[in-house]
This record gives sequence, structure tokens and C-alpha cells, in this order.
Amino acid sequence: MPIFDRYRADSVKGRVYNAAVDRLLTTVADMETPTIAMIRGFAGGGELAVAADLRIASADSRLGISIGHREMQGLVNLVGKGNALYILLSGRRLAAAEALRIGLVNQVTPAAELESVTYQLAAEIAALAPLSHAANKRALQQVKGKPDAGGDGKTAAGDWEGGDCGSRWPALAAVGGGPKQRGHFA
Repeated sequence: MPIFDRYRADSVKGRVYNAAVDRLLTTVADMETPTIAMIRGFAGGGELAVAADLRIASADSRLGISIGHREMQGLVNLVGKGNALYILLSGRRLAAAEALRIGLVNQVTPAAELESVTYQLAAEIAALAPLSHAANKRALQQVKGKPDAGGDGKTAAGDWEGGDCGSRWPALAAVGGGPKQRGHFA
């Protein structure tokens, strides 16, 4: 039985399939470990790439539209509403250079260097403090969820500058204080 028939031949199967994909993408996006998508060639809807923390594309890559709710949230978070609408309404496949310009990818590299550049970045990230990575990712999620730090008119930056990050931004408070450590022990 072809994969399409098995998972998406009717609306019930399609909903089950889409829910499974959404769970996968949420899992990738919520990982405390940094994730990097290495994009070569055509990246259909690019859903997995959008869910990753960083995206490195070969210069010959093209990225297509995202179609699910979860994917659209990620797309808007990366490129903003205007660029997301441009991608979705035009149905265009973006060349790597345009994807870089609007923030859909973080870096574009020649195809022959894509793997080495991506693995080098992964090695650099892995050599840094993993607990700090996790705390930084949680803090960014909090900032994204509460850009004005709770509706009292203070900005997130105002809270950080005012020293009130411990009560409003627990992920930031978790990394504060104590002796500085290097590498995997930080």
C-alpha cells in the first residue's frame, strides 16, 4: 500500500497524520538541546527546518510553503507576518539567498561545503555550556510569550536591567549567580 493511501487518503487519516507531524515538530522545537537543520536542494514545506533552532542551507536550496497551523506559527516567528504572507499567498519557492535575506535561514553556504559548515557549527555549539543553551531557549520562549513582561508596561529588557528577572523570568534567574564554569559543566 502506498504511503499516501496508508496515512492521508481521507480526512480522518489526514487529521491523524497531521497531529502526529505537529507532535514531532513541537518535540523538535521544544528540545533543550540546540537543533540545526541542514537544507540541501528542495525543502518542500520546510516544516522540520522551521521547527529547528538554526537553519543552514546550500546556495542551490529552495524552500517551499508551510501549510499547517504549527508550521505557520514557526514561519511567522522566523520571518514576520508580512514575509510569511508573501510566502504563503504567492506560493513561491524561495531561493536560498532570499530565504537568508528574510530570516528563514541563518546561513547560506556553497553546496560542497554545507555538511562541513553545519557540523563545524554543531561542534562549536556542543563545546559550549549545555545548561546555558537550555536556559537561553527557555528564556526566549518566555520573552516570545510575554514580550511586555506581564502587561505592566515594563519591557522584557526593562526587567533585565532592573534586576527583577528572577521573579518574572525564572529561566534567566536559573543561570544567574554562582561561579562561572566552562564547557559541558556550566
